[in-house]
Amino acid sequence: MKKSFGILISFFLLATLGGCLPGEGWGGTILEVRYPSGYVRDSHTWDETVPVEGTRFSLGAKRGEDFEKNRRSDLLVLDEQGQELFSYPSAGFSVLRGEAAEEGCIWVSSERWKTPHYNGYVSGRLTESVLFLLDTGDGAVLYEQKLEKNELFLTARGSKCYFYDCGSESQRKLFGLYEIPAQSARVYYRDQENWQERVLVHEFDYCLEPEQTLEGSVEDRISFDLQQDWIVVSLSGYVQTDSQTNAWEYVETDRVVIPLEVAGMKESAEIKEPARTKEPVETKELARIEESAGTEKSGK
Repeated sequence: MKKSFGILISFFLLATLGGCLPGEGWGGTILEVRYPSGYVRDSHTWDETVPVEGTRFSLGAKRGEDFEKNRRSDLLVLDEQGQELFSYPSAGFSVLRGEAAEEGCIWVSSERWKTPHYNGYVSGRLTESVLFLLDTGDGAVLYEQKLEKNELFLTARGSKCYFYDCGSESQRKLFGLYEIPAQSARVYYRDQENWQERVLVHEFDYCLEPEQTLEGSVEDRISFDLQQDWIVVSLSGYVQTDSQTNAWEYVETDRVVIPLEVAGMKESAEIKEPARTKEPVETKELARIEESAGTEKSGK
């Protein structure tokens, strides 16, 4: 009887403290999407309206009529004065991003995250999302796809849509008799003409989140700097750089430049690395990165 009571208390404490366990609230690697205009979307962004990159439009969301049942929000497209142009009832979720597409259209990513203490953008917490291609002339929905768990839309070039998937750890099924192998984090694209196929662009050497090498980092961050012809993916940690003045900075530890392929166009044979737009990088760390890049080039 006492043993059963003890087990019951243990389960009660676990349920009560569940929100404080890793993966359920605080902590985790922050994801950051940076646009050429300077707009940045991360877990600390709480804007009521979101600019559509490369256009005069913006996006908004409000609770739908059946929000308590389906947890879905009305998607709003707003003009430059913030006036509502088009409304899509219960079409998606409250976390939004958008960018210009071809011929007066826009791409919209509508996302739902399991991050009670953040507004999304924590690695491994994207539960579901929907990708739309909208015509800003008449409001028509030209394309719509429900995305998979942790499939984060990054950007589109023509009919090719690029995504980041943080990967997953190995899992055992059927009482441990069957094991699903771990999946590394990766960037890939899907083409509207063949959506089911994922074309791998770059694979990372970690799953869920990279192992941070900066001692004393209180927040690790993966940044996706979107440029016209490439995505710069960088890893940084928020560390104290001067104890006397209590100065803190994001210090970059690694980066990779991923070329983007435009549907219907040949990829450029020579791609120059874009100008650095990140926060100041520690001098020694920058030298290490550049030296490493030079060694790789000379070895080819």
